[in-house]
Amino acid sequence: MSKITDKITPKAIAVVAVIALTYMVYSWYTPIALDDYLFARYYLDVNGNSSDFSFKALADYILSVRMNENGRLANYLCAPIVLWMPHWLWSITISFLITSTIVISAVLSSGKRRLSARMLIFVWGLSVIFLPWQDYSGLIVIDYALNYFLSWFLVLVTIICLIRVERSSVSHSRFFIMAVGAFFTGMVHESFSFALIATLFVIAVSKKFRLSAQWWGLFSALVVGELLCVTAPGIISRFGGAGGGKLHDLIYFVMLVKNTKLFFTAVFLTGTAMLFTKSGRRHLTSIFKDSVNRYCALCAAFAMLIHIIVFAPVRFSLASVAPTIILFTGALRSQTKFFAHFNRLFSAISLSLIMLFYGLLCYWQKQIFEEHEVLLQKIKKANGKIVYAETIRFAPWYTFSYVLDGLWFDGAQSDFLADYLKLERDRFFVLPESFENKSLSECSRIKIDGRGYYYQYEDFVFVESNYDIFLLPKQLTITMADGKTRGTQMTWHIYLDKDNRGWFIGIPEKKEIKGPFRRIAVGY
Repeated sequence: MSKITDKITPKAIAVVAVIALTYMVYSWYTPIALDDYLFARYYLDVNGNSSDFSFKALADYILSVRMNENGRLANYLCAPIVLWMPHWLWSITISFLITSTIVISAVLSSGKRRLSARMLIFVWGLSVIFLPWQDYSGLIVIDYALNYFLSWFLVLVTIICLIRVERSSVSHSRFFIMAVGAFFTGMVHESFSFALIATLFVIAVSKKFRLSAQWWGLFSALVVGELLCVTAPGIISRFGGAGGGKLHDLIYFVMLVKNTKLFFTAVFLTGTAMLFTKSGRRHLTSIFKDSVNRYCALCAAFAMLIHIIVFAPVRFSLASVAPTIILFTGALRSQTKFFAHFNRLFSAISLSLIMLFYGLLCYWQKQIFEEHEVLLQKIKKANGKIVYAETIRFAPWYTFSYVLDGLWFDGAQSDFLADYLKLERDRFFVLPESFENKSLSECSRIKIDGRGYYYQYEDFVFVESNYDIFLLPKQLTITMADGKTRGTQMTWHIYLDKDNRGWFIGIPEKKEIKGPFRRIAVGY
């Protein structure tokens, strides 16, 4: 215990316990969703639709995921977690990963000082604000397969190991454990590990490649893990197909600095501005004397470059979040007197606000979890027929406007769950209760610019299924009854009404879209 308290104050230990308990409750109310069903289905397919454990089936499952999806360790772990891990154990595991990531970030930000409660609260607050709430594969209705805390945790632990062996050698047994960890870090998620590999290459160049054999050993283990991940046939076939946009598109550029990227952009621009003054350059020199700051700055920068240059999805920039928090907080501590003013009163207020936020969040998350459990039983009982139920479509404002888009109206959720339960996709769907016994041909019609007309009902639009669903527009501009016009992405599903008439149902993604509609135009 004395060794622990040498590095962390008793009050900080109490805050750690609060963080761990908070995320244990939070993860308890996290439902299985999205890719959970996709990867669990891969295991069931190779094991005769049985969830029983088998070494052969597990090997076949990993091969199947590698061939069809990707080579990420996170995805290999998905089916074992969903099918075999007790829910209480998963809650403890995810709480450990999140709490450890926040604590490690705070420890690295503290430099050689003991970790204080106020430092831990400050880092926790930044983590709450800049976590990927706005990404659909984010952290509220999370799918286990795309949980990025495992990636953050492994990257930060590997950075600690690299800095440790850079300064002095360690025993062979300890180095072996470090190397295994670096290998798993390389495999966990290609964008996280590639950003770290690029960081290490720059570090090596700056040191003229004069680094210890153990440092190069960890680097090699990391690269081998990355190669196993990115050489998966499934990910090679999909490379570039999930791009986020075009670099010359101004709207896309604006999107790049939203949410989690806004923090990195602010820190980057502040650092750039400091280059133009003598005192600023002096502060930067002092900041980057610390090897932790060098690693974190490079890692965050490369994560953002991957996102921008490769047009990768928004979630690929998430590798920048934890390193940016460490860099910013460490610089604030070493170059200013901020934490002298962030006293007990301010830290108590901050902790209270965080707890208020998570109290409301867990309350809402509980509603989502209970809805999921009820609907899952209804869907199983319906055996492939459409289920009509009132569902939560959008997250409330106090979740930082997390984009839920109606979990049960999302195509991926419906499709993956249908595959998991071996149901026909064309007949599996969840719709509001008002649609039951509704003949859609009796609904009002609305003209589409240059494309005939759609039917409309409540907040949805319909078109008869004698079209190709893949040719239906993915974006619509909708003028509502109050005269307001909004653009929105659209999700289209196949639907049979009570007259057994086939339709494509179009669901706007934005909660501001309210029917009836005055006018609809294709595109933004």
